[in-house]
Amino acid sequence: MLPHYRFDRAKVIVGFDADFLGTWISPVEFTKDYMKTRNLSEKPPRMSYHVQIEGRLSVTGSNADNRITATTAEFGVLLNYIAAKLEEKAGTANLPVKADLTQTRVSKQTLDKIISKLWSAKGNSLVVCGANDVRLQILVNYINHLLGSYGATIDLARPSYQKLGDENSVNELIDKMNGGEVSALFIAGVNPVYSLPNGAEFKEALQKVPFSVAFTEYSDETAEHASIVCPQSHFLESWNDSEPVEGYLSITQPLISRLGLSRTLNECLSAWTGKSATDYALLQDYWKRHVFPLQKEHADFQNLWDRALIDGYVEIKRPAKKASSFNMNAVKNLRLDSAKPSGDYELVLYQKVGILDGRHAQNPWLQELPDPITKAVWDNYVSMAPQTAKRLNLRQGDVVRVSDGNSEIELPVLPQPGQHEKVIAVALGYGRNTTKRFKDIGPDWISKRPTVKEGETVGENAYRFLKWQNGFLHFSGRVNIHPTEKTRIIAQTQTYNSITVPEKLGGERRPLIRETTLKEYSKDPASGNKYKHQILQLWTEDHVYTGHHWAMVIDLSKCTGCSACVISCQAENNVPVVGKDEVYRRRELHWIRIDRYYSGPESDVEVVHQPVMCHHCDHAPCEGVCPVLATLHSDEGINQQIYNRCVGTRYCANNCPYKVRRFNWFSYRKKDEKENLVLNPDVTVRSRGIMEKCSWCVQRIQEAKAEAKRKGVKLADGDIKLACEQSCPADAIVFGDMNDPQSRISKLIHHPRHYNMLEEMNFKPTVGYLSLVRNKE
Repeated sequence: MLPHYRFDRAKVIVGFDADFLGTWISPVEFTKDYMKTRNLSEKPPRMSYHVQIEGRLSVTGSNADNRITATTAEFGVLLNYIAAKLEEKAGTANLPVKADLTQTRVSKQTLDKIISKLWSAKGNSLVVCGANDVRLQILVNYINHLLGSYGATIDLARPSYQKLGDENSVNELIDKMNGGEVSALFIAGVNPVYSLPNGAEFKEALQKVPFSVAFTEYSDETAEHASIVCPQSHFLESWNDSEPVEGYLSITQPLISRLGLSRTLNECLSAWTGKSATDYALLQDYWKRHVFPLQKEHADFQNLWDRALIDGYVEIKRPAKKASSFNMNAVKNLRLDSAKPSGDYELVLYQKVGILDGRHAQNPWLQELPDPITKAVWDNYVSMAPQTAKRLNLRQGDVVRVSDGNSEIELPVLPQPGQHEKVIAVALGYGRNTTKRFKDIGPDWISKRPTVKEGETVGENAYRFLKWQNGFLHFSGRVNIHPTEKTRIIAQTQTYNSITVPEKLGGERRPLIRETTLKEYSKDPASGNKYKHQILQLWTEDHVYTGHHWAMVIDLSKCTGCSACVISCQAENNVPVVGKDEVYRRRELHWIRIDRYYSGPESDVEVVHQPVMCHHCDHAPCEGVCPVLATLHSDEGINQQIYNRCVGTRYCANNCPYKVRRFNWFSYRKKDEKENLVLNPDVTVRSRGIMEKCSWCVQRIQEAKAEAKRKGVKLADGDIKLACEQSCPADAIVFGDMNDPQSRISKLIHHPRHYNMLEEMNFKPTVGYLSLVRNKE
């Protein structure tokens, strides 16, 4: 079974290439739980200690208190050493071989410190590993067993049901298809021709099956070779249920009528078995027979059903799962490979937060969502350490051929600080046939070298490098790199990595990010936030807000950089997709950007993520330069953009110190009205030549005020949830009325950690930040 990991109970966390804040198993849930153990509002302040050991720089690694670079091949040695030292503390001995630390560059002192922290938090510690290697997972389980994590930070009584796929059975299926043992095959929710390393073998075997049916929302690589394709309804058009964790049942409700002639898988199976029914009727009947008897809170089924629709879930109790005692023979018989296998470099295959395994590749919103670390869009690439790129005489955009002897792929190079010098990383999920429809927006003369051509896939398929081992697919292996003479553009939304002024200009770090350590913060909550400066006085008086005065605070200690706020803002506010070539020209239209900064040496960087949107300054420098009064202030402190006044001078963008204003160079509205159904009808669609930027979801503010007026009640703190605030799994964003002294925002503004970006310029922004606190020495 897959355990339910309880990060909300862990005081010490050690992750081995498990990107649990990014893409591993249940990142939204894990982020929410992770932040519960990093609560600075408690007295004394409480923060878990998080160590991340990995080869590439992941979202989780960028948020760790202590990040250590190591190859996957070294994990066995490191885990073996940790387990052996914990055995000594526990007074037992089961490991057959002691670790040889000469096979890794991680120091004994570093590991001993981690072991000491794990043991001191026994019963409240957690070790997780993202490698798909049974031997490594046995070691991790043994370490958690020695630490008393089972029943505490690892819940076996209520396991997770989110990753139950059996990879080995897929190979067995291929053998049966080739042997003529399969007369009919139904394929739903998977795309094996694309996502298997032996996808071509699956495709050939599929031709030998007399009858095959593919259920899919879009034509894909597998559906193209099926006998029949059944268009499947989108999940937002369907009724369904799920049980992600034992005892928690969730209901999926349709938000829109079906746009096409489609059915759900349940409806198809129902019709073909002679009992045709809608997915609503099927779901309700199942809950009446199987869910209702398992609960005692509701005496009537209709009450249970209504409650489930309102809350979105119900909790039921089945007999708790019982795990057997730990199998020590598995540990005693464990044999690990050498940490120095053949091949020049270790290839790590990973998923991006937007594209994941490729299921969302046809969605242009997610293709244009910047990767939280590299800030690249519309492509996958070969990430490598800067020192490795220098040694191979490679620069960003140089195309290299990656080969493991059986498969090869050509991709551009992207030097990535913080990456192990012997590791190269490539994202999965690209090279999908569904992306052949994309092409760069704008007339042909706008670009001498278009970066996305219609008929070509976006990126390349890296699934061919997956390796079958002991029935599991491994996401790492050894490869060689061969330079080519080709180059390819990599479009990034951020090409600067530091906020430190160059040495020749003084080498001073700009106070855009303010940070401290937990130890110093415990002594003085204002530590790290004592920036003395003169105030620029260009304004003689301040405007007095007698009603609402809206403001926002972003907690840098909570922001993980996941980019949920960026994509939710795009969906809510009809932000257009501009394409790779326009992003390369610095013309992206996202209303929110998340700046990612590095500090320290390139081989061992610390990372901070900072969301930046319009700061709605009370002394807004954009307003005074607009010749047509297209940008002005409301009586509630919102910096408004009046679209039908704007003539596109772009003076406001030139005068904005935060660089958060966006200009429409083209008209992005689709000619096909069906495609325009994705647009939010409450938000104006901007035309060519118009400046736009964050409006603080003014439509949501007005809706909440109208609802309060309809009910005859006062607008309460928390009634307004902006799109970015609502979607943040870490609760890093707080919005409210600063004129209400009891509101959360008012209290945060007066917190010792609060500061404003560029406050010395006296723009009086109403977006502020809470300084970053790290749990380190």
